[in-house]
Formats: sequence, structure tokens, C-alpha cells
Amino acid sequence: MKHVRTLEANGLIRTVKSGRVRTCVLNRERLGLVDDWLAEQRRIWEERTDSAWSTTRPHRTACCSSNTR
Repeated sequence: MKHVRTLEANGLIRTVKSGRVRTCVLNRERLGLVDDWLAEQRRIWEERTDSAWSTTRPHRTACCSSNTR
């Protein structure tokens, strides 16, 4: 339940309790903001990992290529 309370406290969901059943309703607008932020973070990290990969990957030369046989 702690995770549900955290989501509710941050306005991402709203809960309604009826007897023993607790129903969660998503706040699409707030979740859209989170999705936008995550997309930006994903883009940043993909650029960083692509950059790191291109600088650490060994470069192939013509003599080492499998097509030179």
C-alpha cells in the first residue's frame, strides 16, 4: 500500500475505497507529464550510450574485415 500512497500523494492516481475494495483511477494528465519527462531522459541516455559506444568500439580496418578474403 505504500507505493499506492506515494502515487496518490504525488497526484498520479486517485483512490476510492468501497468496503474492502480500493479502486485506483489514473490521472492521465499527470502521467503524461511523467511520460514526457521519461522520454526526454531516455533520449539523453541513449545519446550518451551511443556516444560512449562509438568512442570505445574498435574501428575495423580493411585488413581485418571479413569481406577481404
